[in-house]
Amino acid sequence: MYEVSLVQIADFAALSDLELEGQARGWAQAEASASAHKHAAMAEMFIRATSTPSADERRWWFVDPDAAVGAQLGAAQGITAWAALHQAQRGVALRDRLPKVNEVFAAGLVSEMIVRNICWSTALMLEPDKLALIDAELAAQISGWGKLTLKEIDNTIDDLILKHDPGSFRRGRASRRGRYFDIGSPTDAPGVLTVTGRLQAHLGNAYDARIAELIEGVCPDDPRTLNELRHDALGAILDHTTLACECEDPDCVRGREHSPRGHLVVHVIAREDTVTAAQHAATTTNTPDDAPADTPAADTEPAEPAEPAEPAEPAEPVEPVEPVEPVDDPDIAPAATATETATDTTASPTETGCDPEPVSVTEFTDNSSDTTPAAFLAPDEHPLDRVPPAVLFGGGVLPAYALAEIINNATIRPLKHPGDTAPEDRYIPSRALADYVRCRDLTCRFPGCDKPADRCDLDHTVPYPAGPTHASNLKCLCRFHHLLKTFWTGPRGWTDRQHPDGTVVWTSPSGREYTTVPGSHRRLSITELAAPTGALDLPATPIPTADPDLRGVKMPKRRRTRAQNTARTIAAERKLNDDLVAEHNKPPPF
Repeated sequence: MYEVSLVQIADFAALSDLELEGQARGWAQAEASASAHKHAAMAEMFIRATSTPSADERRWWFVDPDAAVGAQLGAAQGITAWAALHQAQRGVALRDRLPKVNEVFAAGLVSEMIVRNICWSTALMLEPDKLALIDAELAAQISGWGKLTLKEIDNTIDDLILKHDPGSFRRGRASRRGRYFDIGSPTDAPGVLTVTGRLQAHLGNAYDARIAELIEGVCPDDPRTLNELRHDALGAILDHTTLACECEDPDCVRGREHSPRGHLVVHVIAREDTVTAAQHAATTTNTPDDAPADTPAADTEPAEPAEPAEPAEPAEPVEPVEPVEPVDDPDIAPAATATETATDTTASPTETGCDPEPVSVTEFTDNSSDTTPAAFLAPDEHPLDRVPPAVLFGGGVLPAYALAEIINNATIRPLKHPGDTAPEDRYIPSRALADYVRCRDLTCRFPGCDKPADRCDLDHTVPYPAGPTHASNLKCLCRFHHLLKTFWTGPRGWTDRQHPDGTVVWTSPSGREYTTVPGSHRRLSITELAAPTGALDLPATPIPTADPDLRGVKMPKRRRTRAQNTARTIAAERKLNDDLVAEHNKPPPF
């Protein structure tokens, strides 16, 4: 099947450079073939899940059959539901619309990236005979495209589409639907996040102009590089303030008379010694000169996006839906919002919870740094390097030196581990209990989801009142996965059970189990939060016997189904090509 006989990693050291080159080529072919088989499996599951009579009746649900199977496939791969849904839909397109391209893909003769571009570029084609011609020509050519650049490949695909079906050509004006804005990359160093995106030109120019305007407000003696100034200017835009000059001239006031701050809330969890060290540093100096070496240099090039930018895949559904109204269900507790949190953090952009202390401060505090005078520290060691980092909701790490930069504007609330306390005699948890659960979990607890806990609902694993309001029966779920659990019920719905340490075991509709652990369990500085909170005598999660369709009356609804939105999108984009089609259909000159 492959050009060379593939060997295992342990055997690579004995190979020549020529043989290693062949192995790289062969394994790339195997990788493409594996991807094709994965897409085919996802397509089969998608078709099965969305072709049942009950699926047809749920097309108007916010969490519709497509989203539900996306969540199931996402859990299977450890990725988001939306990423899995895009892959499944691509698999369906390959199976039903581009079968010959799919054969080449399955043989490993074309990469997933090229197949992705083909699926996107041919998405507007409606006539089966023209699509079949494109499919055949592409299949005959693509195996030889390995030496072409992506731009050359895109141009070749466009030429074929313009030849056979100019009405389906994807124009630049339609590319606004490919806009996106992503924050974070797996390669990010602690305390920093990579930002990538594709903006409409006028918005990008407006941001660039506003950043330049803010930078002009500092004096020439400001020590920051241009890249650092651009970064700090973005923060000033978010905070609705000006960019303060950081020169050493005490008489310089350029940008230091800030306009009123906005109300930006960031939740941080930190141990008491970290908070103390950050407060001390904030009153004595700015960011330490010896910040960790893995912090990217200010003049480095921006990191490459984690995924290819073309064609962009939105992180959220692109279909417009009705606003999610509050669901009158006894097991959906609302997520904390910035507005709600702001009631005790007036004029505070940061909310910081310190280390849990169920017995005493010293039980969870490392005081070793207090016993070593600064004069005896290593020459390149800063006191902030000796305390554990803080943790952001969502699981990101915030080094102590970064915490020191925002600590002066923080409202600090102690956080206590509830221990083996009795359940609360109420449905909505107290603030202390809600804070603990969110700080313990850090993110949505559904497999593959990383929505930060402050944007999640609090879910009773065993629904209230059968399940008590207690830390061992509460977890964070984003609104999408909360609706999925609540309304996609029955023998083939999702079920879950929770252990006293916050571990949740999910069972998918097909019967496969997935285990998720609290985010704090993976963070060494706050692992105490994942300590057991007491065993409860809980009934098994009940399987509702009521008609799920009647239960679904309360599910938020869409204005249009996905199929209707797809049809509208295709029609709108094809209409952009009316003049091109008219020109193409003119009789030849004589």
